[in-house]
Amino acid sequence: MRMIKLVPAVALLVAGAAVPATAQAAETGTTAQAAEYYSGQAYGAAVDLLGAVVLPAQPDTGEVSTSEDMTADAGCTASVESSLLDAGVLCPSVTVDTAAGTVVSETTIEEASVNLLGVPAIVVEDLTTTAVASCDSVSGDVDLTLRIGNETILVDDPNVEIQIPGGEIVVNKQVPTEMGTGIAVTAVVVKLNGLADITIGHAEASAHGCMSTPPVS
Repeated sequence: MRMIKLVPAVALLVAGAAVPATAQAAETGTTAQAAEYYSGQAYGAAVDLLGAVVLPAQPDTGEVSTSEDMTADAGCTASVESSLLDAGVLCPSVTVDTAAGTVVSETTIEEASVNLLGVPAIVVEDLTTTAVASCDSVSGDVDLTLRIGNETILVDDPNVEIQIPGGEIVVNKQVPTEMGTGIAVTAVVVKLNGLADITIGHAEASAHGCMSTPPVS
């Protein structure tokens, strides 16, 4: 995991004009296979404070599980607000294409801001989080503009950790799903030790019961 330390006063992480941050994980490949079914979920934002859920995941497609073509579209929510997070125009979706053998989960957010006492303002703009899974490969991608205080943060890798006073920010968090061949991607996770967990832009996708496809005679 790459780590960046953000000191309380001024953090010169990326100098110059605002630069969109693009982060993508390398795909992992296997032989061609067919899945018995696909699953996925996408949501905009969630906030836990002092161990209690103050903002449940929203908007949220819910957990999708199907062996048929479908699109779960939660629609776009104009705004989401809590004591720690303000976000606008959040749109999550999950699409299963059995002919292509893929499930694609995506969340877009126009803007989001996190305001924490003693921490420079955290602002996210033009965010797209994507998770794609098939029996052959999985991939995750995050595209965003991230600013902390007056500085723009450029991220090229998954699982980049930025230290902040009393906690950390993880940008482009990517982990395997617990079941199936899949990946869970979260654009930004803000953690204040023992106090708050803030999640912005989540998407996950998995292929299940993968079986080798017999050759066509």
